[in-house]
This record gives sequence, structure tokens and C-alpha cells, in this order.
Amino acid sequence: MEKDGDIIKNDDDIRRAIGGLDSDITIEKISRSSSNCFKKFCVQLSEERMVDITINKWSPNLFGKSTVRKPIKQSTGKSVGVIKGVPLFIKESDLIHDLEQGGFGKTTISRITKARKPTRSVKVNFSSPELLQKAIADRVRSSNLTFVVEEYNQTSIVRCYKCHQYKHVASSCPNDKACFNCGGAYHGEECTETPHCVNCKGQHRPSSPYSPIYIKLYNAIQTRVTSSIPAEVTGIAL
Repeated sequence: MEKDGDIIKNDDDIRRAIGGLDSDITIEKISRSSSNCFKKFCVQLSEERMVDITINKWSPNLFGKSTVRKPIKQSTGKSVGVIKGVPLFIKESDLIHDLEQGGFGKTTISRITKARKPTRSVKVNFSSPELLQKAIADRVRSSNLTFVVEEYNQTSIVRCYKCHQYKHVASSCPNDKACFNCGGAYHGEECTETPHCVNCKGQHRPSSPYSPIYIKLYNAIQTRVTSSIPAEVTGIAL
């Protein structure tokens, strides 16, 4: 990127230009690349709305001649997706068969539950990120129906209602059923023992939101959900 014929010597010029558009904009990181015709700067902003502010207020006359836009989305490397709107009458085995017949290879799936009840969303583990992207682009078919596929992004904490441990669900739990209150072997719904958490060993129920394990998982999810948003500033070398 050039300004008045002079190549930018450091990132401070970019920081001043973007920071001057709005005082609320926070820049997390700047990286750069170039080709024969363009010099590109990828600017990590802390919030999605800041990207929109930058795009709306950017002047093409900055740095001689330049544009700013959101970068083209690249493959994330993830291979887990969600099939939306799958009726409850469609069996998992039938869906797996139809996905393989549709050219999506071997998959493992599990229907997402909410409040212990099955939903119309099915989580799918594809064998590669490319097959996930193909499913997103082409959609998938099963039982003569067509379904939208989205990339899976965990936004809630998964806890098993059988053993009360985290990161798996009851349908795939390898453990014995545990008491919801004391964490010991299941002995009915009227436990009067002192509460005990099977996860952090604290004196509270496993479902407590005050458990250090719960707090750690919650913070990890919030970090992923609110991660920095990129904007790409492209200047034509004059």
C-alpha cells in the first residue's frame, strides 16, 4: 500500500487511518501481504460492528487509492456440521446411509437434544473439512427431503444427565448412573446427602454454575464466540 508514492514504513499509518474513523474502533492485530499489484493488510478488530464502521467510513482516497472489505471466508479446518430441520421420524442409521450415498463418505451423527428432548438438528462428523464445505454448499438429502447444513459452533456447555460429567451426553455415556446431588451411585430422586460435585469435588451439586469447571468451560465458549473479527484493507500500488 502506498501513500503519495511513498511505501508505508510501519503499521502505525494503518492504525492512525482506521483509528481516525471512529474512537470506538479497537485494533487487535495487523498482518500484511503483497503481490505485484496490491499490498494487503489484514486488520483484526475486536468486534463485528467495528468492521462495519470501518467499511462505511473508509475513504478510497486514503493512501492514494485503497479499499476495505471483509476478507473472503476461508475453510476453518473444521469437519463438524449441523443438519437443520431433520424430522424426528428419520433414523440416524438412515441418515448415515443417505449421506454416504450422496457422496459425503463415512460419517458419525447424533441428534442434538434440548432439555433432554430430541430436536430437529443433527450434529454430523464428516471425515474432512472439504466434505463439510461440500455439504454446506450443496445441502444434503435424506428420505426424499433436502436439508441445510451449517458449521457446528458450540455455544452451550454440554453436561451428561447420566453421570453429570462434562463434554459428553447421556446417549453416549460410558459411566454408571450417578446421583444428581451427592455424585455417588444413583439411589433415587430424594437424596439428602451433602452435595458433592463429581467434576471439581466441591460441596455443591454437579449442575452448579459456581463450579470452577463450569466457569472455565463457560469462559472458553465466550472467548470463541467473541473472537476478533478480521477486516482486509487493500491498497493499489500506484
